[in-house]
Parts: sequence; structure tokens; C-alpha cells
Amino acid sequence: MIFLLAAALGVQPERALACSCAFHPNSEESVQFALERKDVIFAGTVQRIESLRSKLVISSADQIHIVLEVSEVWKGTLGPEASVYTALHSESCGYENFQKGEAYLVSANVSGTHKLVTSLCDLTMPLSSAAGPLSVLGNGYAPDEDSAMKASLPSQPAHTAFGLSAQKPTLFRAALTLAAALIAVLVIVRLRKRGKR
Repeated sequence: MIFLLAAALGVQPERALACSCAFHPNSEESVQFALERKDVIFAGTVQRIESLRSKLVISSADQIHIVLEVSEVWKGTLGPEASVYTALHSESCGYENFQKGEAYLVSANVSGTHKLVTSLCDLTMPLSSAAGPLSVLGNGYAPDEDSAMKASLPSQPAHTAFGLSAQKPTLFRAALTLAAALIAVLVIVRLRKRGKR
């Protein structure tokens, strides 16, 4: 009964902290690690943020798709736009702080599905907070206008991360909670009627 009341009131469990990074992303070691082990390091401004699908059950590991206009590159070959993917929430090491119109320093690897993937533990941060890493990186180079690694649309239909599609699971969850509460009340009433006989 307590569970039903909690569900009806919209009480949700607190987020679990499951991501742990080896070192602070703004440290010199992080820059050296990125230079040695990341496929790309670049600066870019966020043009679009898209959720890959709208579904009933949402996991912190679901990915979001970020399209950035590339301004400077330190490692790898990128075109004027780059598509980057990250987990939806920091609990799954996703980088949550991307904001449309803001500039970022991004490090990423090419995944097995040929996507650029970044995380909370990578050298990814707002460009305004990247003075230390930028001084270690030095001067970069311009994006390659002819590069094949340009922004591509995801294979599934995309929904804006903060748009209308985000409301559908909430409305469905509310309807499901209401239905469960009504069923619980009906069961209790029926049990009481049987007990009086």
C-alpha cells in the first residue's frame, strides 16, 4: 500500500552514482591521456541536441546526439560539423552539460558503430572553463572542409531532448499510476465486502 501511495504521489528513488573517473577532466594528466588515447580532440559550438528515441522506460545509459559546429581541431580529422554521442545521465558517465549555442572542448573515441562517443570522464567541458587544457594543447588547426566525418542524422527518428516527446512518458506514467491506485482501491473494497459475509 505504501508503494502505491508513493507511486501516486510521484515519489521517485534518488539517482545512483555509478560513474567514477580515474582523474579530474581538467587536469594536465587528462590532457595527456586524451592526446595519447582519444581519436579526436576539438572545440565546437552546439547546434542541436537530440534524443535518439522516445520510449516508456528510460535508462541513464540511453544516448543523446549532439551536433557541433567545429571551430578548431587538435587531434583527428573532422569536417565543419561533428556528431557526438554521450549517455543521457552522469550516472552512466554521460556528459550532461551540453547546452545549445555554447562552445565546448570535446575529446571522443570512435565506437564500434562508427560514432564519436564522449563521456563525463573525457576531456569534455565548456570552452570557457578550459583555459588549463587549452594551454597544454597549444594551437590547433582548422576543420577539414572535405572530411567524411560530418554530422549525420541518427538511424532512428530523433526527438528533441527537451521537447514534447519528453512529456509523453510522464503522462503515461501518471495514467498508469492512477490506474494502479484505482485497482488497489477496488481490491480493498472487494476484500472488505467478503470479510463482512
